[in-house]
Amino acid sequence: MVRFNINPETGNDNYAIVMIGCGCLEDLDGILEESALMASGDNADDLVIYVFDSHRPIHLNNIYEKQNRVIIIDDDRLGLGNTGIPPEPNEDDDEGSDIGSMSDGSPNRRELLADDFDDDDDDSEFGQQSRKRTRSRSGRSPNAKQRRLELLYQREAMKGVYYDGHYRTTPASIVLYRIAAAQQHGGLSGLWAACVALAGHLGLRDERAELTEFTSMDSIIEFYIGPRFDPRFAQEFDSADENLPQQQQNASPANDGEDPPNSQPLAKGGDGNISLEYGESEMAASDMAIVLSAALDTHIECENKEDEDSQHRKAFFEALDIVRNNNPSGVRSGLLRGLNVLRQVVAQAKYIRDRKMYKTICRGNENFRITVLQRVVNPIICTFATHFDDASTESGAMIEFKAFDNSVVEVSGKDFEVCKCEECFEIKTP
Repeated sequence: MVRFNINPETGNDNYAIVMIGCGCLEDLDGILEESALMASGDNADDLVIYVFDSHRPIHLNNIYEKQNRVIIIDDDRLGLGNTGIPPEPNEDDDEGSDIGSMSDGSPNRRELLADDFDDDDDDSEFGQQSRKRTRSRSGRSPNAKQRRLELLYQREAMKGVYYDGHYRTTPASIVLYRIAAAQQHGGLSGLWAACVALAGHLGLRDERAELTEFTSMDSIIEFYIGPRFDPRFAQEFDSADENLPQQQQNASPANDGEDPPNSQPLAKGGDGNISLEYGESEMAASDMAIVLSAALDTHIECENKEDEDSQHRKAFFEALDIVRNNNPSGVRSGLLRGLNVLRQVVAQAKYIRDRKMYKTICRGNENFRITVLQRVVNPIICTFATHFDDASTESGAMIEFKAFDNSVVEVSGKDFEVCKCEECFEIKTP
């Protein structure tokens, strides 16, 4: 819930209402007609309602061309009006009005929809002329009334299909962020707000799914609580390649702990790959994820909760600076922390080897096994140590890497050659 205050203003300025996260499912124009604003005599024709809402389907009265008080903001490239459903005819439509512009464009269909059903007019001269004019426009067909009814039935069927199936769209938070970015007001704070709103958007669906009375309905269709994500509305970034998840899924974990060729995203968004630029070097997105994980995990034991929270906040902002390319030392720090964790793994393995503990552990746990420590160092360590001068020479990261590599070789003794399966190149500790 968002706290807000309503402050009444006096004056004759035009009204404008902005609706975020609501409005699409209701007939806003009809509600406005019946509102107290119309009854009070105010000029409601000057009022404009702007709607940012991802709930679907949109009420058709909100997108008909006959009204201009409700504006639905959406990034649908096909346009909100291209539903293929003609508006409902009424007696106030002029004879020459093109109310069938959203249909198939057939003149006969537009004329038939524009005609009223007053075939039982009196025998006055005006009524006779009106019927003659109707017959002339409809090709003097004796079945004009039947054709009009068929078209109206068809229209109702098209409405049913629309309301049952049109519920996929881009979340409103993404639409708002794109508008802000187009006006040069995007920024990190706006992107963060869009992410938070998107998380809340998905959380709403999960929260509703927990309510038993809505479980059956939500399992059938979910347009009352917001859209499902559709691949057609993928974010327009280089990293949003639909083949990338499949490529990662097909990547084999074998090859001595190394990824197969071309499975690691290394290019600048080309060929379904992801990359980030750090200075003059390129870094795979998976590598950056490991750096951020190391930066966020402080491994600092604090005596009280306040100190622990402070350390976590500090780690968060360090990771944020790494992403913004404002903290080269943060990358160096993340690298060294990652090396420290790996060194602790090796130290534990050495301890187990020296104390012959693996034999005792194996007696108590038949599923326990120690594998050979080969290629345990992630390729990211070698990447940083060889390509980032500021993270290798200045901090001594290259020396740390070589020392760690030697320690791995030392651990790989005969006592650890218990299992050499391809999938077992890791240390399994109790």
